[in-house]
Amino acid sequence: ALALAFPPAFPPGRLSGLPSSPPATWTCPRLLCNRLGNNHITATGAQVLAEGLRGNTSLQFLGFWGNRVGDEGAQALAEALSDHQSLRWLSLVGNNIGSVGAQALALMLAKNVMLEELCLEENHLQDEGVCSLAEGLKRNSSLKILKLSNNCITYLGAEALLQALERNDTILEVWLRGNTFSLEEVDKLSYRDTRLLL
Repeated sequence: ALALAFPPAFPPGRLSGLPSSPPATWTCPRLLCNRLGNNHITATGAQVLAEGLRGNTSLQFLGFWGNRVGDEGAQALAEALSDHQSLRWLSLVGNNIGSVGAQALALMLAKNVMLEELCLEENHLQDEGVCSLAEGLKRNSSLKILKLSNNCITYLGAEALLQALERNDTILEVWLRGNTFSLEEVDKLSYRDTRLLL
């Protein structure tokens, strides 16, 4: 599987009580990598981070896995990253993101021209959210890897992704493992497009 190489993690910390305004380091133009996984960050914290991202011009890797940002936090981050000029890798794994958050991320994909890998495993996107993401993929020209494993996706959502892939030559892998497919559906989907990893 393809993977982007990024700098070592910053020292871990508990950031559940984020300040009401972005720390200066978040708007620092030289910040390249920020790993904030498993820090009990909620939608409020995500909104604070989103404001900081608006002033950053060099961040390439943002790890936000294992928090609790939900749809509201995903919306704030997606809006801030829509026109971000340097971010290449974004992980929102395990953040209780549903179809509303997925719709916001789809709008981001339609506008963002830099992001290469988006990790959304272990959320609650379901078919509705994946159909929204598929629409964003049709208008995206930078994303190479989209990870959607363990999101309660059925054949309906996979069909929407297949239609998007017909119009997208850039994307190389779409991870769909751990979703709701029969063995017959897995065989059929794999045959129709080998970029689907089931």
